[in-house]
Amino acid sequence: MRYALIKNNIIENIIVADYTMANMIGNQDGYDEVINCDNYPVSVEDIYEDGSFLTSKDYVDEEGRVLIPKRTVIQRDTTSEEKYSMLKAENTNMQEIIDQLLIDCLMGGE
Repeated sequence: MRYALIKNNIIENIIVADYTMANMIGNQDGYDEVINCDNYPVSVEDIYEDGSFLTSKDYVDEEGRVLIPKRTVIQRDTTSEEKYSMLKAENTNMQEIIDQLLIDCLMGGE
């Protein structure tokens, strides 16, 4: 798992470790918090505040227009399992619609 090592609300490092190892490293190196960030596209220098990850800088386009302002909440990515469940439910729903259309066509043709 990926863990963000945080000091003074700033991500100072991101490591890959299990829970026990991540916390041991965090405690030894004097970090304030060690937070699992598996499903968050975070980077070193991003902010962790009040339970949310925030961007640490403005993201701009090639003309300098701000696309994502500093301190924007970084949204959680869906996991593969969550995506699979959503697609499976969507597929089931579409199959029900197709089945009903076929029934309607067959019943209307009589």
